[in-house]
Amino acid sequence: MAIDVRVIGPYDDPAQADYLSVAAAARGHDVPDFPPPCPVRFAGMLRFPEKSVESLAFVAYLDGVPAGTLSMWLPLLDNVGNARLDLQVHPALRRRGVGRALYDFAVAQARPRGRVRIISDSVATLPGGTPRD
Repeated sequence: MAIDVRVIGPYDDPAQADYLSVAAAARGHDVPDFPPPCPVRFAGMLRFPEKSVESLAFVAYLDGVPAGTLSMWLPLLDNVGNARLDLQVHPALRRRGVGRALYDFAVAQARPRGRVRIISDSVATLPGGTPRD
């Protein structure tokens, strides 16, 4: 199994569509009450960068199939040792090394930019909730 991580350019509509399809599947599985990601907001993040944060987006392909996503936000004015990550793997393609490959890729992107901390969130079932597969 080959995992290929590619940067998403501001006007790379096919890669953005791949990113959004994986993100929608992951979010629909992990937090089904949340709305799907907004394609306009995602494209806007890449096309109109903020002055205080560098925003990067990547999509991972497993044997040519979109399998995972990675967004990185790198503060430019304060907390410049931080890198904020959002990493997702398509539910049908989990446990195949995609998440690990994306995390390793994120570390490799963060280190040369002087980042020493990675900050992220995780999803877990709430007490009394029903765990998903």
